[in-house]
Amino acid sequence: MKCLISDFDGTLYDDNFINNIKSVKEFVSKGNFFIINTGRTFENIKRAISSYDIPYKYLICSDGAAIYNENDEMIYSKYLSDDIKNEIISFLKSHTEIKKRTYDNNYMLTDNSDEKISRCFGTTLDKKKDQILADELNQKPYLKAYLSTYWINVLDKKINKKEAIKYLEPSLGQIYSVGDSINDIEMLQSYHGYVMAKNEIGDCDLPVVLSVEELINKLLKDT
Repeated sequence: MKCLISDFDGTLYDDNFINNIKSVKEFVSKGNFFIINTGRTFENIKRAISSYDIPYKYLICSDGAAIYNENDEMIYSKYLSDDIKNEIISFLKSHTEIKKRTYDNNYMLTDNSDEKISRCFGTTLDKKKDQILADELNQKPYLKAYLSTYWINVLDKKINKKEAIKYLEPSLGQIYSVGDSINDIEMLQSYHGYVMAKNEIGDCDLPVVLSVEELINKLLKDT
């Protein structure tokens, strides 16, 4: 049995999306597992895939902070400690150039920072300024900050896609992974990783694929 763990945006969800899904269905029909591992919240990824009948075993959401099973039940969750949460929120509030803030409660984005949250987000609406603030946050050895399409994403370094996979690992068989972004690096380096030809990672020693479809064809041939 093999297990393929795929990032969503820019990986499974790209110009080849429909063919990727067909390949996933073939892969699973042969007794293998497929897992989506995404930076999106559960609410967001479910909305994105609801029309496509993707046969996933698990959804790893929120950069590894939450895992939902095939029945969409949360089976794993990690949250920021109060000290780290308060430090990040204080940072975001103290920088007046940050125009928007929001938080992740491991189900959806929320404006309520009093809830248990796994990630914090802010933006100045200027990518160059966002990168400067992310670099400042990354000087803290226990924090990870990176830019996504709209936000500075800030979380505890202990929360990541790799750590979520470790929780599931004993039941998954031979694990392979594929992704395209900075938040995929720990996963790709640990679990037979492949990087998309169009990626945001830059130079790395990982094998390259053009699509999830191509990777699945390779994995099925190697069976």
